[in-house]
Parts: sequence; C-alpha cells; structure tokens
Amino acid sequence: MNIPATELKQTIHNICLAYTNQQVSNIIADKTVLAEQMGIPTHGVHYFLHAILPHLEQGNIYTLDTTINGNIIRANGHGGIGYYNLQQCLVKGSHLAQTYGMSTILLNHPGKVGALRVFCQEFMDIGQLIIMTKNTARTMGTHQTRDAAIGTNPLCIGLPDTKFIYDASMSTVATNTIRLANKTGKTFNTNIGINRHHQPTCIPEDLHYLLPFSEEFWYKSFFLGVAIEGLAALSGGRTGARVGEHQSDRLFSHEGMFIFIMDHSAIPEYQHYQQEVAQLLEDLKAYGLRVPGDYIPSNSLDIYRRDLKELLNIASNHTMRGDRH
Repeated sequence: MNIPATELKQTIHNICLAYTNQQVSNIIADKTVLAEQMGIPTHGVHYFLHAILPHLEQGNIYTLDTTINGNIIRANGHGGIGYYNLQQCLVKGSHLAQTYGMSTILLNHPGKVGALRVFCQEFMDIGQLIIMTKNTARTMGTHQTRDAAIGTNPLCIGLPDTKFIYDASMSTVATNTIRLANKTGKTFNTNIGINRHHQPTCIPEDLHYLLPFSEEFWYKSFFLGVAIEGLAALSGGRTGARVGEHQSDRLFSHEGMFIFIMDHSAIPEYQHYQQEVAQLLEDLKAYGLRVPGDYIPSNSLDIYRRDLKELLNIASNHTMRGDRH
C-alpha cells in the first residue's frame, strides 16, 4: 500500500504530538520514515505501531541524565523510548570529537532506539567515523548452550564521507525480523535457529532461540556478541540473563550502549583514506554488490497494507479528538 514519504512523516508526527513534544515527535517521525526509505521495514511503520506507540500512550519517555568528562559522555536514558536521547548523545559526542578528535559515549538504559543505521549519515557527511553497538535481552544461543545465552547485539559502523553503513545483529536474523515474519506468515529458506526439541528450524513461530550468523563457524559471530556484552557492561548495562526477559516488551531491559566517534581532523592520512575507500566501494559495485547504507530516498513508500491502514485509522481518530500535547 503506497503513501508519500512526506505524508507518512506528518502522520506519525501528528500522532506523537498527542503524547509528547515537538522535538521528540520530530525525531521519531523522521527515523521511522528513514527506516522505510532505507529498506528496513522491521523498524519502520510496523515498529512504530507495535514497539513505540504503546509506550507513547503510557508516557514512557524520560529525560536523559548526562555527565561529560573531557571527551567521554556518560549518560542514562532510564529506558523508555530512546530516539531523542540517543540523538542528543550523538550530537554532543560529535561536537566533542570536533574538539578532541574523538569521543566516547557510554549510554546506560538506552530504551527503544530502533535501527542504529538511521542515526549515522548526518555524522558521516561531516567526516566522522561512527561506531555504535548495544546488547539486548538474550535471544541467541548455540548447539553447545542449548538455550539463549546472549542478545542479538547489533554492531553498526558508518564510514566517514561515504554512504557505507554496516549494521547487523550477531544472530542469523534480528528479533524484529522474526516478529514481522510471524505477522506476515513468512518462513525462511535456511535454518535460523533451534526449536524446543533442539532441532534446527526455519519457521519463526517454532523458535526457541536464534543461532549465530556464521553457522558452523558460530564462534566468530557468537563471541563478537560476547565482546559487545562486555562493551555494554562498560556502559553500565548488565549482561546475559541479567539484561532482562526477552519475552517482555523489553522497554526497561538493563541494556548498555557503547558509541565511538572519530573526527576527520584526528586522521593524518584522511585524504588517502578518502581516495582508497572511494575506490574500494567502486570496486565492490563493479561486482554487482549493493553497498549497505547506500540508498536512493523514495518520495513514495510501499508499506505493509495492514500496518498502514492501522496507522491512518489511528491518525484519523486523533484528528477527530483534536489531540495535541
């Protein structure tokens, strides 16, 4: 079902305004539409309806507590909806990187922040390297653990002065992909996890836990996920079973988010980097590969029909009531 991007953004913004202020509404609407434009429907309208709106209705938005020591930001988002809090951290971290050459952000209890890649490009465009990672409630295990041991633990890397953004979970697929697959009755072509009978499965509703993405070389992605658990602990979060229950809405999971930003001013061979990475990406495109993060913004978006109808119905009800924060 099709809708203009500007109309979708305004619709989400207006719904948010019934529960929060202009700044928070703007960032939620902007990042939701950007997720759809970047081809991440798991964190677009569907995510807004099922992971963000219920918490907006409950008022689960909290002020960010921040302390800055040199080029290190220590922040606590207190859980809740974390889009605006994460954006604030990134803007402050970017400014510190321009002053000191680099900055580190330790964000405890980030809350719901959606897809990490939608936050990257504005900093990459001003010549900054951005690396973000966070842990999540445990949903991934191995044949050895026979149960979920750690989270899917996404890692996001945006290269400066490019459109290249690596953003991936350490599991075969992300948990939001599973939720959307369940909604649409989708199964996968390959096994993505283990069922309760300890057998490999490609059926989302049969999952007991997800597997690492590297199959027989499971330790490569699994232990990268463990490293991310450690970075989350550095940021104030908990690890493993102590993060929170994955069956819940995970709004108040004890997650930690680690962010590193480096400014081009701190890189002596930056011109060399620009030339080399530009050539590398051209080489990859010559092989027919799509560079992750590189997309053409669409003015017209194709949204899952049931989700868009639900969104427009909610917007219509808010308009009739004249809701405004």
